[in-house]
Amino acid sequence: MVTAYEVWRKVINGDKNNMTFDDILNARNKYSYPAGHVQFTNGSNIDVTNLTFVPADNGECFKSSISLDNYHNQLLNSAIKEQIYLGICSVQYWGRCYSRGRVNHNQALVRTNWLLKGNAKSNKTMFDEEVGFKSVSNIIQLIEADQIGEAFWEVKKIPHLGVSFGSKLLAFINPNKIGIYDSHIARYLTNNILKVERLCSESIDIDIILGSPSSFRSSDKYQFENYCRLLQTLAKQLNLKGESYKWTDWDKSLHSWRAIDIERAFFVLAQS
Repeated sequence: MVTAYEVWRKVINGDKNNMTFDDILNARNKYSYPAGHVQFTNGSNIDVTNLTFVPADNGECFKSSISLDNYHNQLLNSAIKEQIYLGICSVQYWGRCYSRGRVNHNQALVRTNWLLKGNAKSNKTMFDEEVGFKSVSNIIQLIEADQIGEAFWEVKKIPHLGVSFGSKLLAFINPNKIGIYDSHIARYLTNNILKVERLCSESIDIDIILGSPSSFRSSDKYQFENYCRLLQTLAKQLNLKGESYKWTDWDKSLHSWRAIDIERAFFVLAQS
């Protein structure tokens, strides 16, 4: 984990380039991760034979990132268990359907099937409805109460969701408050945290680098909550800048900023 002292050394060693809100705006406008997803074929029976997997290169993909967000958000916040289950499967598929510039449908399909049937090691790793639905309900309540660190810890109860995919689920449950944390974000923030901090109008705790972007550690609850506070703070500042700083979606629609939008800007910047 990067300490405050190590971050400060980056300043001493010449990390003097400033980041601007225009940099964040331009990066969000370039975000292009495809909107692959899963939907019911007929009715609402959760079975692999009743699921339609829409890959990243399919013409039926959503035409805007907001549409994908709304789709997952409505499923995961539904009172209907089958829709929640579909939402979890769809997030798992979406996060794996595109990798390193290529469509990754087969691997995404395999990993989604693990939720339905378990993996080769044990069918006990399949999604447990009683535990899973209770966890999603708890997560929603914890986020509403601004206990984001506890929501981060709760999501680990759902199988096949490490930190990266757990944070994906959390972000789609509440994109206003939460963004994804993966290896791309970890790398970017490790190298640029001081640049990001200088943009914040509010004092923030720069201890936001998790010990691992793949496995859960109880000590990371604090860092993940700080990370989301940072995203929320920057989103608030950009929204105060008015219409000219709204970000542009794939369909040319303009939108206000959410925590997940700041994260997506970081994701793009991490690739540059």
